[in-house]
Amino acid sequence: MDAGRAVRWCSWVLVGATLLPGVAEAASVPVIATGPTITGTPRVGAQLTATATWQGDPTPTAVWAWLRCAKTTGSCDVVARATSATYRPVQADVGSVLRVRLRVTNTEGYVEKRSDPTAPVAAAPPPTPTPTATPVPPPPPPVPTATPVGTATPVPTPPATAAPTIVAPAAVPTPAPTVVPAPAPPPRLSPFPVVRVKGLLIAGGARVTLLSVRAPRGSQVRVRCRGADCPVRTYTAPKPTGRLRPFERALRAGTRLEIRVTKPGFIGKSTLIVIRRDDEPKRTDRCLPPGARRAVRCPAP
Repeated sequence: MDAGRAVRWCSWVLVGATLLPGVAEAASVPVIATGPTITGTPRVGAQLTATATWQGDPTPTAVWAWLRCAKTTGSCDVVARATSATYRPVQADVGSVLRVRLRVTNTEGYVEKRSDPTAPVAAAPPPTPTPTATPVPPPPPPVPTATPVGTATPVPTPPATAAPTIVAPAAVPTPAPTVVPAPAPPPRLSPFPVVRVKGLLIAGGARVTLLSVRAPRGSQVRVRCRGADCPVRTYTAPKPTGRLRPFERALRAGTRLEIRVTKPGFIGKSTLIVIRRDDEPKRTDRCLPPGARRAVRCPAP
């Protein structure tokens, strides 16, 4: 997590199985004894196999998930429909490293562990070329028999006719183009709006503990929410500065919050927050030109 994100997110704690106060941890909670480890060659089309051992009472169930990572540290993306202990890399994995996540669960709780990353996935070897057949030259064409040429009769040349004299019309001067100065760009909201968000990682998403906006007077703050956990689809804040309390709650991975701050005649702000699984939310800040529906990259101040 970079320095800028650390300011926005005070603390992120992965919440798994929890125990109520005063209750000791049961001996039958699942335990991953060894692994998970990945064997095989990380190459497109080659099979990778994940192995691990675990124990617990009652007998736990295991869920595998393969992860595609841009580098050996940091966040990873879950590979769709890769939920078994084996996986064959595809073209989209080339250059990335792979990890496997094992979650073991029974009625007493669960435990989760990731493997070490593989080497970067290599492309599939090129196919063996098929030998090209050597073409057989065609037989030479027959030599044609020469046809005798008759004697041409000369044709008299007609007398030359003098070309008419063409007088070009006088040139009409082209008027100079009129230069219309480009309109000045609209001003930004000043001070430019500030959106703050804090929260905790929980199983399957995140719990937002603080979501607030600070914007200049006369501006409007609207929130659009997309996802199963949205309390409302569209929300308009009663004032430009304050907390957006309807969205300070637990949200599943995939939920999208867009906070838009606008004022007629001014460049506003759009902040998009996407809740992710096992990782801090993805945040994108952009500008909103006056009257525009789509946010754009902010111009240089």
